[in-house]
Amino acid sequence: MRLVGVNGDAVELTIVGYQFPEIRDDPWDSNWVVIETTATVDGQSWTSRDPCLVTFEVEQLADWVEALGNERLVESELDFMEPNLAFELEGVAGDLVRIRIWFECEARPAWKGKAPVRARDFAACIAVPSKALLDATEDLKLQLAKYPTRVALPR
Repeated sequence: MRLVGVNGDAVELTIVGYQFPEIRDDPWDSNWVVIETTATVDGQSWTSRDPCLVTFEVEQLADWVEALGNERLVESELDFMEPNLAFELEGVAGDLVRIRIWFECEARPAWKGKAPVRARDFAACIAVPSKALLDATEDLKLQLAKYPTRVALPR
């Protein structure tokens, strides 16, 4: 999933594999995926690689981005169990949707230094057309098809 804002900020999320490919019977450990995040903020780029999402969180992210692309109402913030990434809808102006993507813990660039967890002090500001969100959703769903949820959470 790649989003490039009109200001040059960009974020790309790629699922590179299961954290524990050998574990196939645990609702949590079977579903952790390693995410490679490549980002550019204010002209500075970095890449991180971390098991920061589980498959059903990736699915939740795809649904959230798709809803934005289809101009449906969503919660304004989306965060996950691991605090590495968080998404925030800042607003819509015409066809442009403004999203802030927060980077924490292992997703932060080394040059930014450490910060308290959930400090939300460093983010990419992405303003993209709705069509770009739908394209990003399609890509994320294709990635997720390669790494599906292997064990559902108990209800």
